[in-house]
Amino acid sequence: MYEFVLGFFLILAPVYAESVPDYEKPFAPIFTDKPVYSWTDKIIISINAPSWNSSPNQIDSIGESESHPIKISSGENFLKPYRLTETLSNSGIFSGEIILTGFLHDVDGNRIFDTNPKTIGNGPTNGFLETENHDSITISFEFADGIVLTESIPIMWNMGTIQFSNDTFFVNDSIEIHVIDPDLNLNPERIDTINIEVFSDSDNAGIKVVAIETSERSGDFITNITLSKDTSSGNRLHAIPGDTIFAKYK
Repeated sequence: MYEFVLGFFLILAPVYAESVPDYEKPFAPIFTDKPVYSWTDKIIISINAPSWNSSPNQIDSIGESESHPIKISSGENFLKPYRLTETLSNSGIFSGEIILTGFLHDVDGNRIFDTNPKTIGNGPTNGFLETENHDSITISFEFADGIVLTESIPIMWNMGTIQFSNDTFFVNDSIEIHVIDPDLNLNPERIDTINIEVFSDSDNAGIKVVAIETSERSGDFITNITLSKDTSSGNRLHAIPGDTIFAKYK
């Protein structure tokens, strides 16, 4: 009875632990969920380190000790030591995430800073790292004494695009406007929005509409408008046959 209760306790109450790795097992490759990131993206990190799986009944951790740390750096900014935790007991795969916070910058020209750069956190999911627009992120893990494994991934700004759902439209048609711009994914944990100006030959003032990000990290924004012979209002744009429709965003 005592052995049964002890085993049940270990499954429900995992212990976080680090131990000396087994040098006979493979080294620990470092993976990220994307090959390239934008300046305010989220990076999901995993390290396949079966030799640091100290017990099949525990959720182990790596990287938090000064002797075998994980370091995540961008230029002069870094998080160290940074803890990753095992995805499941006995998996040998350790994961965590950080959010890139960019640098102080007014994205849309409204004289208000749209970023909050900071470097703070110790893992596995509370890390924030300040970055420049063309930095690279380096993740290192001292797998064993004097053996440091590294992985670097670039940070890049992107050329945004704006598209209409079709090349031609009829009056009273609905138009989907699609903006693809990963750099405007300013908060990878919420749905961002952007402002789009839409106008026609018959209405140079046009309308202003809000495009909504399709998911928290997509950098894809969508809005819909309708064409009408009536006066522009809300998401309705005045246009007549022969007009050209324009859309722009900052």
